[in-house]
Amino acid sequence: MPRGFRGSFVRQTNHKEEFDCHLPIYGGGMAAGVEHGWSSRGIHWQRRGSGPNLTLVIGFGQDSSAWQFVADELAHDFSLLLIDNRGAGRSPNLDESFMLEDLASDLIHVHSELNVSETAIVGQSMGGAISQLVALEEPTLVSHLVLLNSFAVLPTAPRLAFEAVYGLLKHGASLEDVIGNLSPWIYAGDFLAAPGRIDELISAAANNPYPQPIHSYRAQLDALTAFNSADLLPGIGQPTLVIGGSQDLVAGPAATDSLALRIRGATLTYLDTGHASHVEAPGEVADVIRGFLIGR
Repeated sequence: MPRGFRGSFVRQTNHKEEFDCHLPIYGGGMAAGVEHGWSSRGIHWQRRGSGPNLTLVIGFGQDSSAWQFVADELAHDFSLLLIDNRGAGRSPNLDESFMLEDLASDLIHVHSELNVSETAIVGQSMGGAISQLVALEEPTLVSHLVLLNSFAVLPTAPRLAFEAVYGLLKHGASLEDVIGNLSPWIYAGDFLAAPGRIDELISAAANNPYPQPIHSYRAQLDALTAFNSADLLPGIGQPTLVIGGSQDLVAGPAATDSLALRIRGATLTYLDTGHASHVEAPGEVADVIRGFLIGR
């Protein structure tokens, strides 16, 4: 068995064997008292907290548990809804292609079935791309929009890095090799330099109870690569906050600035983080979101 894959590492899907991939993102569990469910499309959701509605949409290769530390902070002030995107977590890992528009449709559908008629939405990375589409497709659903480490189009360099990781996963690379290649793109250098950090990332990835199958990684990457909202962004009319990471190598300052400039009246702020601001600085992320939405 290749190192870095869980005990039953082969998943049977439409008569094809697929390895589950474990990406270096913290998470894997949520606090007690969380309500779980699935939409009629099979999309897994979680609800916790009380207050105004706030939906958290996670990014590429992650499931909703990656929001754990931010959600712990925000649940005191908001009624949170967290979604596992199609192809991640406990949502369907179907052996088929899709577009980010399909993931936006899934998100709209979950809100409809839960009778949520209005919510603020926070989207991280690819989750921000999905959130842009939801704000454009269902403007009355989205009261406020927060785009965290996101973009209008995935830049070439990180796309090539994600393709290289796919090659490693496809050929059964060790978890150490995968994390060694991907982590510098995801996290700031000073975050990675902390003693024992890489071991923590390996442990978190290896213990994820819902690893993403490689065919779902491929499908999400294809959908992300095809996404380009640059010409659509002027149509976003909701109050919008764009949060960038000054050390982000995926949605770098150029992509972040361009995103904010194309949305009318958008507020732009930066944290001293890499691409995974929600993991590196969850308290700061929560504070900025809270301040934007409720002024404290």
